[in-house]
Amino acid sequence: MPLQMDLPSIQQSLKADMMYLRNFLDWCNQRYQSYNQNLTTSVMNTAGISAGDQAIILQFIADLNMINQVTSNVTPTQAHSNVTFNINNYLGLL
Repeated sequence: MPLQMDLPSIQQSLKADMMYLRNFLDWCNQRYQSYNQNLTTSVMNTAGISAGDQAIILQFIADLNMINQVTSNVTPTQAHSNVTFNINNYLGLL
């Protein structure tokens, strides 16, 4: 949708987009914390999750962590990965 070029429209769009992004980043951090603390390899083994699926899950958790690090002005502890590419692959496998 094209952005109207008057001050109230620009301010409204920017505010909405900033709030959306802030909510997404909050969600990302909350999900990382939950998965990282609770979805351990032993929990996944007990749940009968295959080793291949565990690798996907662990990479997703790492991707969430990388997003959190980048958006917190922290240099990621892992090499950058293409999160969109990873997610597209995960969705095709799950």
